[in-house]
Amino acid sequence: MVLDNWPADKYDSVPFSVLIDGSRKDFGQFHYFRQLVIDDVSPTIGPNEGKGAIYFMGKDFRDDFENAKLGCRIGNTLGKAELIDSETIRCTLSNKVPLVDEGQSLPVSVALNSYSWAASEFSFTPYGIDALYPSSGPISENTNILVTGKGFENELKD
Repeated sequence: MVLDNWPADKYDSVPFSVLIDGSRKDFGQFHYFRQLVIDDVSPTIGPNEGKGAIYFMGKDFRDDFENAKLGCRIGNTLGKAELIDSETIRCTLSNKVPLVDEGQSLPVSVALNSYSWAASEFSFTPYGIDALYPSSGPISENTNILVTGKGFENELKD
């Protein structure tokens, strides 16, 4: 909620408190900020292991206000967001991203407060191996090995 008559170009901290039955509870400062805009994401396909980084490019990226807490997520997997500059955020994941069925992908988003996620038209397709079969074979013969997983596309071929 924005205060009545709040100027559209004014983004600042204001005191925040709640008054219930005559008792006031102060919560410090609440900071209003302009919502960031995501213009591009790279890469949009990668391993589900959570290794590597995903870069968000856009506008109004910042962490210079009180209570700033950058956040990023791939699907429902939260990552660590790092501000590179006002147009770039690097997202790194320490947890695995779930694999998705063919033709599916996971939405990606970032937030300046780890709560108010910016809408994004971009998505990420994780790939990974589920299983290998068999797990052993004779040294003197050729053994076909079946590799199963999800997210593999022709674009990944060298």
